[in-house]
Amino acid sequence: MLGSQQIIIAAGQEWTAWKDIVRDGGIAPATLPTFPLAPATPPAAVAPGILGRFQALVRRVKSAPGYTQAIGEALNIVGADHAAPDPATTAPDLELSLNGGSVQIGWKKAGFDAIEIEVDRGTGTFTLFTIDTSPDTLDTAPAPTGATLWRYRAIYREANARFGQWSKVATIALGS
Repeated sequence: MLGSQQIIIAAGQEWTAWKDIVRDGGIAPATLPTFPLAPATPPAAVAPGILGRFQALVRRVKSAPGYTQAIGEALNIVGADHAAPDPATTAPDLELSLNGGSVQIGWKKAGFDAIEIEVDRGTGTFTLFTIDTSPDTLDTAPAPTGATLWRYRAIYREANARFGQWSKVATIALGS
């Protein structure tokens, strides 16, 4: 299932890049992107909630009377303890670049569900641009005709709520 998902995501990115070249200009590849083929045998049906079932199994194994650290390591269910992120200091880092006339907003997921991005297109006011679940993000809004600074900021989202602090404001110059 995950392999098929990655194939579909990659094909979607290829078609989006092709669309951007056709719309904005650039050097077109010699051939059109292809459509992904469906797997010859679809993945076996699995009841929803596999992660929760696995976590319950791990808890049951770890609470069993004969459980030892060595058993946990052999089953690969023991890992380093990770401290929970501190909301007072956690903030995404944004990297801006131009990609075919559009602003590419680079960011890392850092284990969070999503990121909320706001933009100021030279008005002095930030407005919601998007909530995205997979890095990176492309802002395909038309570039301004005159020289303008666009500013972006972001905050992580976890369990459909904001988490942490707003990022530093990232700025990019657009227009002529």
